[in-house]
Amino acid sequence: MRTSRLARLLALLFAFTLVAAACGSDDGEAEEVATTEAAADDSADMADDDMADDSADMADDDMADDSADMADDDMADDDMSGMLADNSVFGNGAEEWEQAVHLGEANPLAAEGDPITLFLVNLEGSPGGSFPEIREGLEIGINFINTSLGGVGADLANGVPGRPLTLESCPHTLDPAEAQACAAESVAANPDIIVKGIDFFSPIFWPVWGGQFPVIDTLPIFVADFVADGSLAMGGACVSAFPGGAQAMVEAGHDRIAIIYSDNAPGQECWADTQERFYKYFEQTAGIEYRGFPEAPGDPSDNDANVQEVLNFLEGSNGAVHFGIQASDCAEYNDALDAAGNTHQVWPSGSCVDDAVTSAASATGKHFGFDGPPSPDNASLLAQFHPFWQWEVNQREAVLMAGDPESPLSTFMRLGFNTAVMAYQVVGDFVAAGGDPSDHQALKDFMGSLDNQHRVAGTPLDCANKVSDWGAICAFHFTSFTWDGEEFVANEFLGHDPADPSTWINVRDLLSAVASEVPRG
Repeated sequence: MRTSRLARLLALLFAFTLVAAACGSDDGEAEEVATTEAAADDSADMADDDMADDSADMADDDMADDSADMADDDMADDDMSGMLADNSVFGNGAEEWEQAVHLGEANPLAAEGDPITLFLVNLEGSPGGSFPEIREGLEIGINFINTSLGGVGADLANGVPGRPLTLESCPHTLDPAEAQACAAESVAANPDIIVKGIDFFSPIFWPVWGGQFPVIDTLPIFVADFVADGSLAMGGACVSAFPGGAQAMVEAGHDRIAIIYSDNAPGQECWADTQERFYKYFEQTAGIEYRGFPEAPGDPSDNDANVQEVLNFLEGSNGAVHFGIQASDCAEYNDALDAAGNTHQVWPSGSCVDDAVTSAASATGKHFGFDGPPSPDNASLLAQFHPFWQWEVNQREAVLMAGDPESPLSTFMRLGFNTAVMAYQVVGDFVAAGGDPSDHQALKDFMGSLDNQHRVAGTPLDCANKVSDWGAICAFHFTSFTWDGEEFVANEFLGHDPADPSTWINVRDLLSAVASEVPRG
């Protein structure tokens, strides 16, 4: 009996891998599989989302040169007259981050003193569940902060070093006993901040952490993550991507919406909490009709039948199709819809922003979700974003390249870097306000009330106005761009300006309304 229960749990955990892919953003969100080999393939897809061929691209001298050029544009070593950042747009700390990078790259300063400790718990080493890129991105980011920026609280202009960040790590496989051991080890280490990497053991971790520690969650996946006490999520994941997509389709005038989602336990949880509740709300307030279409992930045998049911449901309407599935399934459904003669608009989630999807003719005319600027792979789209975001994306890429990581550059490595910067800035602000990082409750409270907080290559975090049903989520922005067969262009239905996030959808008010009108079951 015990072996049977463990086998079922492991099968579910393999499936969790693709929840992150289905909810994930372009740069910045589980499908159940029958075999470990299939799960390993899905994990590889996740690790490479939005950046097939990144490694080759990163090797190009032009990118490194471009990053260096951007870093130096209009700026002598100590001349800040050419600053691109604006805290009112990109969050408190954006200007300080840009200034620190320029000063530190011109005159590197090493950190000194007692370290501020981060403890990472992360899935590594199992087929179907291994994400070392998160750890490598954190390590490279911390090294850059410690060796160039003088550490936390440094006065770069006057050459006064601050305290170093240090990273302890407990990698574990898809073994619940190992996850439990890592949870216990993270508590025993008594770090200043716990970092939850890409991990599927939320039911184990949060009870052990018990709200005692400040936690930065790199990628929230489950309801337990959305509501965790003491957690600061690095992005909105499903909580911003799926409601944002729903609101976009309603704003675009669609009156009937078909939602294709993953038919497994984690996919059903995501459907119930971050999709169906919102469509019920729009059914009540905007008069739309909707229907969910569960699909067997990784199994194309049900695609044609599902597509025919979708088209039957949408017939005679100004309808739309939304995908909340993994990238490989996105490509299959795009192909199947086109082959069946679909004439309705298709709105894939950010997980579908993948070379394997956009390289197919069936991706043309589809409206893909984004929550910030893309990676440098999508250079033509990145060029439409604000110059600060262009600089920030390319500067991060240059630092990651210089860090010589073992893994290929990926979305998750970038996320690890962003997490290091978040810890550096938040702890720095906390210390500047007179806080002691070893005071877990005070730091947890500080993190939980962040207002307009800068986030590398993303819209600011707004924890001061979070919604209790998703109390760990502070990122609320969504936008969409259309693939024209060669590049991403403006979505004619929305009129969002890539350079001005104030024109994008902010789902915060929608979350509040749904929490009130459609309570969690």
